[in-house]
Amino acid sequence: MGKKILAKSSEYGEETLIQHTRNALLVFKSLKDAYPEVVEICDDEKFYEYLFVTVFLHDFGKAAEGFQKMLKEGKPWGYRHEIISAGFISCLPYSEDVKKDIALAIITHHKDLYELQESYSTLTTPGKENYIKKLKELEENIKYLQFMIEKVPEWSKEFLGYEIKLKQIQSIEEIEDAFYFAAKEYLNDYEDKKIKNSKRKLFLRGFLTACDHLSSASQEEIVKAISDMKEIFKFKFKNYKDTQLKAMNTKESAVLIAPTGYGKTEASLLWSNYNQNESKGKCFIYCLIQQVLMLCIIGSKILLETKEWLYFMGRLCIFYIKSLQNQEKIILTR
Repeated sequence: MGKKILAKSSEYGEETLIQHTRNALLVFKSLKDAYPEVVEICDDEKFYEYLFVTVFLHDFGKAAEGFQKMLKEGKPWGYRHEIISAGFISCLPYSEDVKKDIALAIITHHKDLYELQESYSTLTTPGKENYIKKLKELEENIKYLQFMIEKVPEWSKEFLGYEIKLKQIQSIEEIEDAFYFAAKEYLNDYEDKKIKNSKRKLFLRGFLTACDHLSSASQEEIVKAISDMKEIFKFKFKNYKDTQLKAMNTKESAVLIAPTGYGKTEASLLWSNYNQNESKGKCFIYCLIQQVLMLCIIGSKILLETKEWLYFMGRLCIFYIKSLQNQEKIILTR
């Protein structure tokens, strides 16, 4: 396996690349368990397999000798490990479209693509030459990465639930120039508004960022919703009111109208509990709108836009609206 390769310096609680990758995969597993519906949203039954390899490969570029010296000795490196990491898509047995989405997620898991394009694009001769120079820094530590690739069958069985294999890398010449391969086409498609598989791109990048950031903060799983909202209120109510009973047994959207102090907030939270997924992985957002007039002026546009945004947040939303006559309304939408 060769010498120890770091993902984090001693200043930030020294962690090897293997340790960080496994910790990120722990978060991956919690995401997979919490959000099974993402497979349906992306219309891709292999989404979590793609996310697994994305998380697995996302920091491979940190094995570059210059990056290791930066962590161990504090010497500036002047390059982005994400661009080199993404090149390991050449290990993957997937279609070009899938590999491009995985590459984009890895390339952008720290910085925006347009920001990276300014200083690290391989579409120019100087940028390509600099990329090749930094890529060669992997040669000294390639055995460490080869050892990690050999762990994929074992780790995929542990975290994904079934075994997959990746093609082994024998030399750095086999590593893809992922910026040229994926970013060039994406930037052109973005300008022309022709992005394909946008949901898969969105979730791969978002979930990778979550796995990386949470594991770097020593978290092994995402925070889930309260397991049973009824337990929270059992000491507050001897008996539920009729609106609360109806809310806690209502699926899909509803409108709840009642006077001040009638327990609508509790009813709405009980509704959210009933409309969660089994693992309590969905979030919900409680929106306070002070005057019903505000919603009337903006009209259905606010509801439509909020629902579109919440589609990627868990699809549960509670609008609290107070009228001038103290007759209050709660819109429960999913």
